Amino acid sequence: MTYQYHIIKIIMITFSIAFFFVMLLFGNTSYSETLHNSEWQQRLKDAAGKTIYFHAWGGSKTYNQYIAWVADTVQKRYNIKLNHVKIQNTADSLQKILSEKQAGKTKNGAIDMIWINGENFARMKQENLLWGKITHLLPNYNNYVDEIEKPAVIRDFDNPTNGLEAPWGLAQFVYIIDSNDMKAPPQNAMELLHYAKNNKGKITYPTPPDFTGVTFLKQIATEVLENPALLSSKPPKNYQKILKPLWLYLDELHLYAWRDGKNFPKNESEMIPLLNNREIDIAYSFNIAAAANAIANQQLPPTAKAYVPLSGTISNVHFLTIPFNSGQANAAKIVIDFMLSPEAQARKQNPKYWGEPTVLSLKSLPQNERKWFDSIPKNAAIPTIAELSKTLAEPHSGWVNILKDEWKKRYKN
Repeated sequence: MTYQYHIIKIIMITFSIAFFFVMLLFGNTSYSETLHNSEWQQRLKDAAGKTIYFHAWGGSKTYNQYIAWVADTVQKRYNIKLNHVKIQNTADSLQKILSEKQAGKTKNGAIDMIWINGENFARMKQENLLWGKITHLLPNYNNYVDEIEKPAVIRDFDNPTNGLEAPWGLAQFVYIIDSNDMKAPPQNAMELLHYAKNNKGKITYPTPPDFTGVTFLKQIATEVLENPALLSSKPPKNYQKILKPLWLYLDELHLYAWRDGKNFPKNESEMIPLLNNREIDIAYSFNIAAAANAIANQQLPPTAKAYVPLSGTISNVHFLTIPFNSGQANAAKIVIDFMLSPEAQARKQNPKYWGEPTVLSLKSLPQNERKWFDSIPKNAAIPTIAELSKTLAEPHSGWVNILKDEWKKRYKN
């Protein structure tokens, strides 16, 4: 009996070791699916028939149409109703969550899911307004997001995400022009100023605190400050002195700007018709496919294009997360996981629907899912891969409110 017992024990140990190495050899995908399968199936069951409220910027027709497709798809596949609450300022949604927390509303909050990044994520993290770690619970994140290949997916404006939000897309600041009218566009901040002087009234930017307007301030600051590396850290007490070159630059730019620098477009959406009507010569966006989208929607002529100046532009990742008091956290996880699926990410990268680079690692995709990305048509209105490689880091989130407040003091009428 003792001899047989030892033989059986050895066989069992050998089988366990062999199984472990088989799992390693045949990849993480099947292991991850096995690990999450029962728990995920329970989530799917619990989420069926639920309604969730997704707070996301609603200022783009293209973005809204994509989110509507997501809503239609998750309704059909998972019986989850996704309501897109179109917001203009994410900070307002955060204030709502904070107010609910202060009022003791710890369950069934008004917001189940939110599109977020930067200073808004930093604030949610600081105020403990987040549901908790979610990325390790998402099969598509575990299977297709490579944190080593794309380290930006785990840092939000230099703030570690700690799994509290899931990356949704890569974004880069671009300049939009009509290539038929502008053959040699400005390639850095000083060339932009020179262009403004020689083409009075043709240059402007959106009014902060609009996201694109603040990004323009960050872009110029990164180029004109004496020591732009200081922007990567929390603002010191002498921030006024550090930012002085930015305000001197804007003071001069406004002398030659659209409407004499007395008025500014409200946002990116207002800049597109101004460009189309040739009131201005350059518009800006944090969507690399903005020009392609505008052409498709007949808002700009076919000769419009987005470009990245030789000096490079600010690039970042934006995310999806769940507030601490969401009443439908399981349903929100199902939707976020779908938005990270190869199918949804490939559609999002297609300029016909959005045009934003995926957060997924293409080399990790099975061939039948990789083909979705391989079939995405190229578009002359979108910057090339070489252009998009010229990136600048986002400043520390602490600079955002300073830039907003200081700009308002100086230029808001």
